Amino acid sequence: MSLEQQPIRIAIGDNLWTRALVDGSVRVDGFAVEFHSKVTLPDRLHGVREGKWHGSDGTLTDYLLEKAGGLGVPKVALPIFMLGGFRQRTLLMRRDGGAVENLKGRRVLMPRVLTPGAVYVRGLLADEFGISHYAFLMCSAPFISAVRILS
Repeated sequence: MSLEQQPIRIAIGDNLWTRALVDGSVRVDGFAVEFHSKVTLPDRLHGVREGKWHGSDGTLTDYLLEKAGGLGVPKVALPIFMLGGFRQRTLLMRRDGGAVENLKGRRVLMPRVLTPGAVYVRGLLADEFGISHYAFLMCSAPFISAVRILS
């Protein structure tokens, strides 16, 4: 079978924004593309490097970590944004938690420590509020394993 006949396999998240790609109601003209959404996050992030997928919905931080580690494969970025906005625009705090400045020494929960949103929030806290990422404990969900950010 030639490459033109083989489908392009892309691993993506299973959510409202990708559903039309997965169920086929939105198609890619001129190409046979298979969108796979029942894939774990680690498999999406590392599957391209391991040859499982031709592409995935990776993030800039994942790319930078792979590049810094000398890992990965050459990538082509497509200007396709699944979300209409940036998750970084949201910083959620408890109503009774006090001011942002009071986060020093507290726990901050993130889905993953190195998601673009987490990187943005750490930069926001440092640049706008003078709170270094060394000053608080970053907790990662869903595993809720606390890790001290060292770099």
